[in-house]
Amino acid sequence: MDDSVFRNEVKAFLVESLTPEMKRVGELKAKMGKAGRYVSHNAMQLHGGIGTTDEFSVGHYFKRLAAIGVMFGSRDSHLSRYSKLSV
Repeated sequence: MDDSVFRNEVKAFLVESLTPEMKRVGELKAKMGKAGRYVSHNAMQLHGGIGTTDEFSVGHYFKRLAAIGVMFGSRDSHLSRYSKLSV
């Protein structure tokens, strides 16, 4: 079996096996990723160079939100999965 055919079959199986709750979690993850990115980038912009230092708490929150943003899949991966499920 061709590798790309196998991957498509696995993707189709995973999409069909998702429950409504799992779909909702993906939607919320995408929304929270957008909000977290917006807040952290604006906080960094507002505080300027001092926001990037380890002595200032904004830098810690920025790094933490960046880590959370890619944990369990990025915002883009959840959006693409959600868009496939909503069709």
